[in-house]
Amino acid sequence: MLSIFFWSGLFFTFVAYIVLTFVLDPMPDNVVSGEQQPSSGELLDAVDRELAASEKAFA
Repeated sequence: MLSIFFWSGLFFTFVAYIVLTFVLDPMPDNVVSGEQQPSSGELLDAVDRELAASEKAFA
């Protein structure tokens, strides 16, 4: 009886490992090297500055 629980637990662990291999996205390279990725707010601020500068150039 105990072996049934052992083998079923091992089976579900193995299946979960295979499923998660395909479901999860790979870790980006910049996380490993320690580089900081800009936050969404910082990206939006940069885009806003660039758009404002281009509007001033055409005005």
